[in-house]
Amino acid sequence: YNLDGSWNGGVGLYLSGPLGSNVTISGGVAHDNGLVAEFDTNQIAVSGGTNITINNVSVYGSDGISPNIEICPDGLGNSAVDIVVQYSTFTGSYPGAIRVDGLGNSVILHHNVFNGQTGVAILEVDGTGGSGTTTLGIYHNTIYHSSEDGIRLQGASTTIKDNILYDNLAE
Repeated sequence: YNLDGSWNGGVGLYLSGPLGSNVTISGGVAHDNGLVAEFDTNQIAVSGGTNITINNVSVYGSDGISPNIEICPDGLGNSAVDIVVQYSTFTGSYPGAIRVDGLGNSVILHHNVFNGQTGVAILEVDGTGGSGTTTLGIYHNTIYHSSEDGIRLQGASTTIKDNILYDNLAE
């Protein structure tokens, strides 16, 4: 509760595999991580974990290489399953706020606010790693002032409902 994952050399908070499962992060901030070039640079990374909730977290700052939150399979090909990001705020990041990458992930994003992304606010990429079809639910989010797409999908089975997209380069 009320984490402060800030000013780290690598990822602010890294949840991976079986030890990174059944976790709730509630409240706090994650910002300005990735200060050492050879380390992963997300503010929060979820790699192959299951049953993870990120709730009411303020996420900002980026190095220009990695999105604020990256959700992807781990190095063993285990997908990230039952991941929920809710009631959180994302402010001004490059290349974007949330990236869901790889196959077989199961993610729900709801009631979040994305403001001033220098890049894509929500990006889904069916890249390498994992297996199966990624499912993505995007509900009741507000996405505005993104310099690229508000939402960009490249292969997931996705439900998008009741979102507000405003003043993005592309909706």
